[in-house]
Amino acid sequence: MHLDYPQKTNGLYLLNRQNIEEIETGILEEHMPAVLNSPCAVNIKWLAEEEYGLDIQHYFLTYDSSILGLIAFAHENITVMDNTFNKIITEIDEGTVIIERTLMGRSNFCRYRFTLAHEVSHWLIHRPFHSPTNKQYEFRTAIQSYIACRSADIENKKHINRDDTDWQEWQTDSL
Repeated sequence: MHLDYPQKTNGLYLLNRQNIEEIETGILEEHMPAVLNSPCAVNIKWLAEEEYGLDIQHYFLTYDSSILGLIAFAHENITVMDNTFNKIITEIDEGTVIIERTLMGRSNFCRYRFTLAHEVSHWLIHRPFHSPTNKQYEFRTAIQSYIACRSADIENKKHINRDDTDWQEWQTDSL
Protein backbone atom coordinates (compact mmCIF):
# COMPACT_ATOMS: atom_id res chain seq x y z
CA MET A 1 0.00 0.00 0.00
CA HIS A 2 1.43 3.33 -1.04
CA LEU A 3 0.81 6.19 1.38
CA ASP A 4 0.71 9.69 -0.03
CA TYR A 5 0.77 11.81 3.12
CA PRO A 6 3.17 14.48 4.32
CA GLN A 7 6.22 13.27 6.20
CA LYS A 8 8.63 14.86 8.60
CA THR A 9 12.18 15.09 7.29
CA ASN A 10 12.99 11.96 9.32
CA GLY A 11 10.38 9.87 7.45
CA LEU A 12 7.60 9.84 10.07
CA TYR A 13 4.20 10.37 8.50
CA LEU A 14 2.15 13.31 9.72
CA LEU A 15 -1.23 11.62 10.09
CA ASN A 16 -4.44 12.80 11.68
CA ARG A 17 -7.56 10.79 12.49
CA GLN A 18 -9.09 11.42 9.03
CA ASN A 19 -5.89 10.16 7.36
CA ILE A 20 -6.00 7.04 9.52
CA GLU A 21 -9.62 6.41 8.44
CA GLU A 22 -8.58 6.81 4.78
CA ILE A 23 -5.82 4.24 5.29
CA GLU A 24 -8.25 1.85 7.02
CA THR A 25 -10.72 2.15 4.15
CA GLY A 26 -7.93 1.63 1.61
CA ILE A 27 -6.79 -1.56 3.36
CA LEU A 28 -10.32 -2.96 3.40
CA GLU A 29 -11.03 -1.94 -0.21
CA GLU A 30 -7.83 -3.64 -1.36
CA HIS A 31 -7.93 -6.82 0.73
CA MET A 32 -11.42 -7.34 2.16
CA PRO A 33 -13.96 -5.29 0.18
CA ALA A 34 -16.93 -7.37 1.38
CA VAL A 35 -16.33 -6.08 4.92
CA LEU A 36 -17.26 -2.58 3.78
CA ASN A 37 -20.76 -3.78 2.79
CA SER A 38 -21.31 -6.38 5.48
CA PRO A 39 -19.30 -5.59 8.62
CA CYS A 40 -17.56 -8.46 10.34
CA ALA A 41 -14.37 -9.12 12.26
CA VAL A 42 -11.19 -8.63 10.24
CA ASN A 43 -9.02 -11.73 10.14
CA ILE A 44 -5.88 -9.87 11.13
CA LYS A 45 -3.69 -13.01 11.13
CA TRP A 46 -4.68 -13.75 7.51
CA LEU A 47 -4.12 -10.10 6.56
CA ALA A 48 -0.67 -10.09 8.18
CA GLU A 49 0.55 -13.39 6.75
CA GLU A 50 -1.18 -13.74 3.40
CA GLU A 51 -1.62 -10.16 2.23
CA TYR A 52 1.44 -8.48 3.75
CA GLY A 53 3.78 -11.49 3.91
CA LEU A 54 4.63 -11.01 7.57
CA ASP A 55 6.08 -13.87 9.60
CA ILE A 56 4.35 -14.20 12.99
CA GLN A 57 6.38 -15.79 15.78
CA HIS A 58 5.73 -16.23 19.49
CA TYR A 59 8.34 -15.85 22.23
CA PHE A 60 8.52 -14.66 25.78
CA LEU A 61 9.87 -11.15 25.26
CA THR A 62 10.36 -10.13 28.91
CA TYR A 63 10.03 -11.75 32.31
CA ASP A 64 7.10 -9.49 33.26
CA SER A 65 5.32 -9.35 29.87
CA SER A 66 5.99 -5.61 29.67
CA ILE A 67 6.71 -5.93 25.93
CA LEU A 68 3.66 -7.25 24.09
CA GLY A 69 4.86 -7.27 20.51
CA LEU A 70 7.66 -6.42 18.13
CA ILE A 71 7.97 -5.76 14.38
CA ALA A 72 11.28 -5.90 12.49
CA PHE A 73 12.05 -3.58 9.58
CA ALA A 74 15.40 -5.24 8.84
CA HIS A 75 17.40 -8.35 9.69
CA GLU A 76 18.24 -8.27 13.41
CA ASN A 77 19.55 -10.40 16.22
CA ILE A 78 17.33 -9.93 19.26
CA THR A 79 17.21 -11.37 22.75
CA VAL A 80 14.09 -13.33 23.64
CA MET A 81 13.38 -16.13 26.13
CA ASP A 82 12.67 -19.79 25.53
CA ASN A 83 9.95 -21.81 27.28
CA THR A 84 12.07 -22.06 30.43
CA PHE A 85 12.79 -18.29 30.46
CA ASN A 86 16.41 -18.68 29.47
CA LYS A 87 17.61 -15.77 27.35
CA ILE A 88 18.47 -16.72 23.80
CA ILE A 89 19.49 -14.70 20.80
CA THR A 90 17.40 -15.30 17.71
CA GLU A 91 17.73 -13.96 14.20
CA ILE A 92 14.69 -12.29 12.75
CA ASP A 93 14.20 -11.01 9.25
CA GLU A 94 12.50 -7.93 7.91
CA GLY A 95 8.75 -8.43 8.25
CA THR A 96 8.90 -10.57 11.36
CA VAL A 97 6.27 -9.96 14.03
CA ILE A 98 6.88 -11.38 17.47
CA ILE A 99 3.95 -11.57 19.84
CA GLU A 100 4.46 -12.11 23.57
CA ARG A 101 3.81 -15.77 24.25
CA THR A 102 1.65 -15.05 27.31
CA LEU A 103 -0.95 -13.50 24.98
CA MET A 104 -1.67 -16.86 23.38
CA GLY A 105 -4.80 -18.61 24.52
CA ARG A 106 -8.48 -17.84 24.79
CA SER A 107 -8.28 -15.60 27.86
CA ASN A 108 -6.04 -13.08 26.03
CA PHE A 109 -7.63 -13.37 22.57
CA CYS A 110 -8.65 -9.70 22.36
CA ARG A 111 -5.27 -8.42 23.55
CA TYR A 112 -3.53 -10.80 21.12
CA ARG A 113 -5.62 -9.52 18.17
CA PHE A 114 -5.04 -5.89 19.14
CA THR A 115 -1.29 -6.44 19.53
CA LEU A 116 -1.04 -8.19 16.16
CA ALA A 117 -3.07 -5.44 14.47
CA HIS A 118 -0.86 -2.86 16.19
CA GLU A 119 2.32 -4.46 14.83
CA VAL A 120 0.82 -4.74 11.32
CA SER A 121 -0.06 -1.04 11.54
CA HIS A 122 3.57 -0.23 12.38
CA TRP A 123 4.57 -2.23 9.30
CA LEU A 124 2.21 -0.27 7.07
CA ILE A 125 2.91 3.26 8.25
CA HIS A 126 6.32 3.31 9.96
CA ARG A 127 8.67 1.50 7.61
CA PRO A 128 9.92 4.77 6.08
CA PHE A 129 10.84 6.00 9.56
CA HIS A 130 12.61 2.83 10.75
CA SER A 131 14.08 1.50 7.55
CA PRO A 132 17.87 1.46 7.38
CA THR A 133 17.50 2.81 3.83
CA ASN A 134 16.13 6.04 5.30
CA LYS A 135 18.96 8.55 4.93
CA GLN A 136 18.17 10.01 8.36
CA TYR A 137 18.30 6.57 9.99
CA GLU A 138 22.06 6.44 10.49
CA PHE A 139 21.97 9.73 12.40
CA ARG A 140 19.30 8.58 14.87
CA THR A 141 21.08 6.42 17.39
CA ALA A 142 17.94 5.90 19.49
CA ILE A 143 16.01 4.43 16.57
CA GLN A 144 16.33 0.72 15.89
CA SER A 145 15.27 -1.24 12.85
CA TYR A 146 12.52 -2.78 14.95
CA ILE A 147 9.86 -1.51 17.32
CA ALA A 148 9.18 -3.24 20.63
CA CYS A 149 5.79 -2.16 21.96
CA ARG A 150 5.45 -1.98 25.71
CA SER A 151 2.20 -2.43 27.59
CA ALA A 152 2.85 0.95 29.25
CA ASP A 153 2.83 2.64 25.82
CA ILE A 154 -0.58 1.16 25.09
CA GLU A 155 -2.13 1.70 28.52
CA ASN A 156 -0.75 5.19 29.28
CA LYS A 157 -2.23 7.30 26.51
CA LYS A 158 -2.21 10.75 28.16
CA HIS A 159 0.75 12.66 26.77
CA ILE A 160 1.01 16.43 26.66
CA ASN A 161 4.29 16.76 24.74
CA ARG A 162 4.37 13.94 22.24
CA ASP A 163 7.64 12.85 20.70
CA ASP A 164 8.05 10.69 17.58
CA THR A 165 7.61 7.48 19.60
CA ASP A 166 4.36 8.73 21.14
CA TRP A 167 3.05 9.75 17.71
CA GLN A 168 3.92 6.34 16.27
CA GLU A 169 2.02 4.61 19.08
CA TRP A 170 -0.99 6.91 18.66
CA GLN A 171 -1.05 6.30 14.90
CA THR A 172 -0.83 2.52 15.21
CA ASP A 173 -3.35 2.34 18.06
CA SER A 174 -5.74 4.41 15.91
CA LEU A 175 -5.22 2.29 12.80
